[in-house]
Amino acid sequence: MTPRELAETLKKGTVAPVYLVIGDDEVGKDEVVASLVGLVEEDLRPFNVERFTAGDAKPDNVVWAARTMPMLGDRRVVVFAHIE
Repeated sequence: MTPRELAETLKKGTVAPVYLVIGDDEVGKDEVVASLVGLVEEDLRPFNVERFTAGDAKPDNVVWAARTMPMLGDRRVVVFAHIE
């Protein structure tokens, strides 16, 4: 799926439970992540958006975060970056 296709899908309200964002274009990947984070209400982002970086986080912690239900909202976004 291209970033444009993802944007169209998100506009329709269709959101998959997991997205794997890969590629060499760091700016493009950041834009995709930003569009997913944008699905979470701004006031609830401190509770429902978590970011992890490989090397700094254990995969178990990322899975635990992904399994956690959103607080006071409908969506939760967990980002695990630089896993290559």
